Amino acid sequence: MSLELEVIPSITNCETLKPEWDQLLRSCPHATVFNTFAWIKANLLAFQNSDTWVLAFRHSASALAAVIPLVVRRGRRYFRGRRWVELAGLPYADYGSCLVRPGWEAPVAERLVGFCCSKAARWDAIYLDRFEAGTPFLGQLVSAARNHGLPTTVRETNHIRRLTKQEFVAAGPRGRHSSKSLRKSRNRLLEQGDISFEVYDQAEQILERLETFYVWHVERFAAKGLRSPLADPQHRTFYRHIVEELAPQGQIWLSVLTCGGRAIAMRFSPLFDGRLHLYSTCFSEAFARYSPSMLQLWTLELASHLRRNT
Repeated sequence: MSLELEVIPSITNCETLKPEWDQLLRSCPHATVFNTFAWIKANLLAFQNSDTWVLAFRHSASALAAVIPLVVRRGRRYFRGRRWVELAGLPYADYGSCLVRPGWEAPVAERLVGFCCSKAARWDAIYLDRFEAGTPFLGQLVSAARNHGLPTTVRETNHIRRLTKQEFVAAGPRGRHSSKSLRKSRNRLLEQGDISFEVYDQAEQILERLETFYVWHVERFAAKGLRSPLADPQHRTFYRHIVEELAPQGQIWLSVLTCGGRAIAMRFSPLFDGRLHLYSTCFSEAFARYSPSMLQLWTLELASHLRRNT
């Protein structure tokens, strides 16, 4: 199984590749929103690196067998100054971006490791993190690395909770989020005004609410003695790029819980192939005692249950 490798040095040079990238996405059962061209573009535009390698692997029919975007990061890691290769899109994605067409895992892994070895003078270590559990490519990648004499370490690091639609429907309004304390909080909020839940999926609608999202996120982290990533202007730019790139495809939601016409909680959620990723949440400190983020989820559940029974 022969492969041709094209190395593209910038995401802005990949625009002509986008239609094929999207087609490859539909062929990969493990694909998530974090594998999309839009997500990778948003990340690389906001967090620019001197070394960016978008690897496009083509098989004999010239169709894409894989797209693997890589970057070289620099900084202190494990108490040493290092340069390390990682999957583009990280560290701010739930999953690393590694799109490989089923059946091509072994040759792509071998070619990828060979490419990295050819660039060995540019890095001290390779950290290809956050593969989704059960991804066939991971085992082939480990085998290829060992074939090239590279030491490997594989460990489970992430436990991402999932809830299927069937489980959600079965739970109904009396599921685990509808605790007695949440009911009490909701009743106390109703004393201040009607509660409503809105989902915004248009770029303009989301962008005009992001400043409030930033402020709440920073305030909430500060209340815990921490610094929010959104205190960094570069990270705010990243969120704006996400909205600008994903909203036209209907792949980003900003859900807002309001009380008496006043927003009290927001949730930033990418959407892809029927899967909603509850990516980032924040709420007004003035309403912290009402567990607004949990109420936001519970209100969505109640609304869904009512729609199913009307």
